[in-house]
Amino acid sequence: MENEPQINLLPAPSIMDAFSAGFNRLAENPALLILPVLLDLVIWLGPRLRVKDLFMPVVNQMGGYVSMEGLDPAQAAATLQSMKELLTAFLQQFNLAVYLRMYPIGVPSLMAGVFATEAPIPTATVEIDSMLVMLALWALFSLIGLIIGSIYFSWVAHASLNTPMPPRRLGWNFLQSFFLTAIIFVAGFALSIPAVLVLSLVSLLDAGLAQVTLLVMILGLSWVALPLIYSPFGVYAYQQNILRSILTGMAFTRMLLPGSSLFVLGGFTLVMGLDIVWKIATPDSWLMLIGIAGHAAICTAVLAAGFIYFNNGVLWMQEKAKMALLAQARETFK
Repeated sequence: MENEPQINLLPAPSIMDAFSAGFNRLAENPALLILPVLLDLVIWLGPRLRVKDLFMPVVNQMGGYVSMEGLDPAQAAATLQSMKELLTAFLQQFNLAVYLRMYPIGVPSLMAGVFATEAPIPTATVEIDSMLVMLALWALFSLIGLIIGSIYFSWVAHASLNTPMPPRRLGWNFLQSFFLTAIIFVAGFALSIPAVLVLSLVSLLDAGLAQVTLLVMILGLSWVALPLIYSPFGVYAYQQNILRSILTGMAFTRMLLPGSSLFVLGGFTLVMGLDIVWKIATPDSWLMLIGIAGHAAICTAVLAAGFIYFNNGVLWMQEKAKMALLAQARETFK
């Protein structure tokens, strides 16, 4: 049996090596920062599209919608006033342009989470007073966000894996991204209804049991969401359709546990932790540019690392499958 073919199994992908390679790819391709930086500049320095005038009548009439039973009149009035002030402050800061930052396929944006009301240069404020116009702008911005997000993911994927990016693939990638977004939103809406009903019924029985139920739901959601985080990677790395890409993401997550979950945890910790630093500067200072550039660099490097880790993991899975088939063949013809 000396002439039996041998297959050397690749080592399991390293999380640290993937992060290191992601930052190296960004250093080799600094142009990857163009889209996230431009998006933040548009949200920060562009016109502010507010819906304050549209929703303030609803806020002012909250007393007729919110029940304050069980509270004395003074406490009820103070609670209602606090709620009105909170909603008024939110509407004052809200900018409809933040919907250009689409999820889950989108260009990362620091300013989408800042809700800045000031800028280092004068900016126009446009009040949207029509529900129809607001919905039309929301749909338009979401579509644009998904388009530029698809381009960004394609760009980062091919730069990370050192493969060419055929322009004709951009349409396919966008279509699969649209399907994935629709699947996630429909599934999320469908699951939220029974979850809210169960949580409401349990809370009527026992408040402590409701907290335990909520924790179990969060853990279950995290377990379901983990494969979905890797779902788009098959589309952009291997041009798979979205259903096959989801199945690849599920197999990848299962085969590489706990590494697949630790990579996600490390990436989110890195991005969210450094966001505290990037948001130190106030929106009315040009120093915010440092935060915008830093946020774009970290998010892009982490995404590049994700594609590298995913690709290495898939190669490892393929080699492991070959080893299993070879062992089975040897047992059959022994």
